[in-house]
Amino acid sequence: MKKMKQILILLISVFYFSQYANSQTNKGESDIIKVRRFSKIELQHDFKQLIKIIDENHPAQYEFISKELYQKFCDNEYSKISDSMSIYSFYTICSSVIGKLGSGHSGVSMYAGFFRDTNIRFFPIKIHWDNKKMYVIQTFGKDKIDCGAEILKINNQSVDIIYKMIYNTISADGLNSSYISGSMNKLFAYSYAMNYGFPKEFRITYKVHGGKKNQEITCLPIKVDEDLKPLSSTVFSCDSLCFKILENPNAAIITIPSFEYRDERTVIFKKFIDESLLEINKKGIKNLIIDLRGNSGGDPFCAAYLLSCFINKPTTFFAGKYITGGINYDSLSYPILPAKNIFKEKPYILIDGLGFSSTGFFCALMKYNKLGVFVGEELGGTYLTTADPSVFTLNNSKLRIRIARAERCVAVEGFPKNRGILPDYEIKPSINDLIENKDRVLEYTIELIKNK
Repeated sequence: MKKMKQILILLISVFYFSQYANSQTNKGESDIIKVRRFSKIELQHDFKQLIKIIDENHPAQYEFISKELYQKFCDNEYSKISDSMSIYSFYTICSSVIGKLGSGHSGVSMYAGFFRDTNIRFFPIKIHWDNKKMYVIQTFGKDKIDCGAEILKINNQSVDIIYKMIYNTISADGLNSSYISGSMNKLFAYSYAMNYGFPKEFRITYKVHGGKKNQEITCLPIKVDEDLKPLSSTVFSCDSLCFKILENPNAAIITIPSFEYRDERTVIFKKFIDESLLEINKKGIKNLIIDLRGNSGGDPFCAAYLLSCFINKPTTFFAGKYITGGINYDSLSYPILPAKNIFKEKPYILIDGLGFSSTGFFCALMKYNKLGVFVGEELGGTYLTTADPSVFTLNNSKLRIRIARAERCVAVEGFPKNRGILPDYEIKPSINDLIENKDRVLEYTIELIKNK
């Protein structure tokens, strides 16, 4: 149970979900936990502290919004502060302010001990957003809703309003809509909880596929000690580094769900890549699929090493010299050499909106140097990010504020700052694909190889 709570804290911290509902719309939040409330003066003080933290630390505060519009937005959020405001409502205000920065490494998390002290219960349905509509992929517990049904309301709150409040408060590099959409699908249960707390039950209004009449059902939440992973509507073939050889066609798949192999663990990553490529070259396999879907980044040294396996000449990784958290990345500002055991063909690279940070660096360089074929959805990351975050604690609410303090970019030109790396073949999984657990992106890639 402790491990699960630690995982919850990490997930919330990474994706920085927040809320937009005021204290009046958070009905039932006190049904489960004692909600912290604060005076207007206390939260006004915290808000001013937040703005000061951003002003003094963020390196590109007005990169994606003008100073005039940002200040106007902040003034409007400040005006929402009222007496006896809940921690949830103030969390909404802070996260929406940070969300306007277009900085994916910046965000808000709850005070220390929040998940330890809270009776955590989550929305019991795996959902998927498609064109701003919410569809059921799977339900858990005794009460069931047909797969493919469209959810219209949750606890009397319109899905349109829920979509807007979540979308507008997720921090993404360059306000990248693909990253925001991917995050909304993967962690909807968490984001809903951060908006509305942990209600005792969920009153759901929905419409079955092809139906005309609205139906209603009341579902109980999922408890903390249950497996929450199935609530994600994304499809990944492996949870960790994975290597597989296909018979038909003659191809290999390398799955890299994370570049988070730092310090001595970098050796583990490099060894995996080396052994995989050695096996591929030894068997004369000419087709390679690299699955980066869901890869939120990690150590740039790992991304750079993977790049070295596909280049045939010295290639510069970072466009400048960077030191982050005491780690010196200066060596990546000089050309890196090809690996000893390179793959000479163009790999097929599977991407989606959850690809971020170092994954954006790798994909930008592969795209710029025309080293791979990209299949899937627009990547959540690109060639540039604001990183090197520091964490601050607001004096009264104790909310933890994570603010990026430096810009990093790789050595490419001509890429937009507000878009992720685009696929050569755009393939989006349908609702039926997700219901049937069908990996259409991978299947399409295999057909590309067969028809090559």
